[in-house]
Amino acid sequence: MKRILAALAALMMISAAGCGKVDDDSSAAPSSETVITDGGTAANAPTDANEDGDPATDDSKTSETTADESTAPEKESSEGENSVSTDDAGGWLSEKNCIIIDEYQDEDNDPYDPQAICKMAELAAAQYNSIIDRNKQAYFDSVNIAGMLKSDGLAETIAADYSTDNMPEAKLSVYYLATMLALDVIQDDYTRLYDDYYDGNIDMDELKKKNEELAAAAAEKLNPDTAKELFNEYSAFERLFAEDCDDVPDGFAKDPSAFRIEPSDDLVCSVELDGYTADEDGIFAELDIIFAAGDWEYILDECCVCLSDEENSVFVQNIRITDNEVKGKSIDEIMEGLAKEKNLRTANAAAKTAFNAVMTFIADKDTEGVHLDELIRSGSYAKANSAEGLTIDNDISINDAEGDSRLEKDLCECGFNEGCVYVGFNGEVDLNNVFVQFKDADGNIGQYPNATLDSERAAKVSWGTYLS
Repeated sequence: MKRILAALAALMMISAAGCGKVDDDSSAAPSSETVITDGGTAANAPTDANEDGDPATDDSKTSETTADESTAPEKESSEGENSVSTDDAGGWLSEKNCIIIDEYQDEDNDPYDPQAICKMAELAAAQYNSIIDRNKQAYFDSVNIAGMLKSDGLAETIAADYSTDNMPEAKLSVYYLATMLALDVIQDDYTRLYDDYYDGNIDMDELKKKNEELAAAAAEKLNPDTAKELFNEYSAFERLFAEDCDDVPDGFAKDPSAFRIEPSDDLVCSVELDGYTADEDGIFAELDIIFAAGDWEYILDECCVCLSDEENSVFVQNIRITDNEVKGKSIDEIMEGLAKEKNLRTANAAAKTAFNAVMTFIADKDTEGVHLDELIRSGSYAKANSAEGLTIDNDISINDAEGDSRLEKDLCECGFNEGCVYVGFNGEVDLNNVFVQFKDADGNIGQYPNATLDSERAAKVSWGTYLS
């Protein structure tokens, strides 16, 4: 039993490790990522930033596309051909109302199928509606514990000690819940089985066979009445209706049916893709999904989904309902806004990187006995401290002032190869008054300190003037 629990604990840590999207302490950026262009093709640009203007440090490719614009080339999975057909998906989500954001997915993910992503989002919406309807049977069926327990992949997962070398995180996450629920009802039998396997008493074929028998036994015992942890602990089924729940708006408890997710002309869905793999067992994904319709945004976080021709499974871990911030906007307008936000994050990431480079240079010169006021008087930042600023074009000249050339070099090394940077002071020349701005080719201005990430601040900022 200890081995199984250790493997499960390892899986929990693996899953948690995939949740982080930004390194808050870093000021470096990878050299390129995939971003939106007018034709839906890839273009190189530095990475984006978090709310403080800190750039991401993950090397994953980034894009925001509608559901038919995946730029990833098709390839056959290394584990075998995908067994799922999505050609006839024909649901209510498509490229017309679904935005797929693959900015934070693992770099070793398989290329994704937009139709499969849309189908997964529809399954998540259906599970959410079963919670709203208080339909325990429909919810239980959507999780499909029996189907996951009987999967060949589950036995291989446990036998492999949940090794990330052999099992993608998206697949691990799908199997984790089924394993936990099975252990709740036939723990001793599973303990003996896997002790026999680890002790060398049975081989993998025998393990699979006996696992199928135990899975069938567990599936017989698990139902909406016996799987209490599923409803009370693991999911939002009961949590969403708790008196102290602050994840739903006023009026939710009085009329939950008014908060169902229904297809409509104004519905827009965005799917953030964290993990995705396709193999002979099916398509597995970790998703964060938002449905925006009417007055509300329905936020379905940490969705673990499996699609196969024989069995589907979906498990939505967290649910929130908030005001619809994109009400009245078309999908094109939303895409434009996403692109604008992304460019602002990138400009602020560049400003933060430049600020760190400037402060490092100032500190280095100070140890040499050259103080800040002398640096400015001597013209070390002759261009960066001018009204026009220092143009970053990856063409560093030996004739450039020392501060300017070092700043451009540092920015280019971090992937910010195009734009303009300004180094100024909010008041007199003093270390505590240093601020930096970065302007991209489209005129988006980032600043550090006090980043300009939201549209209101971005509209107020002026080049060369500190925005507090």
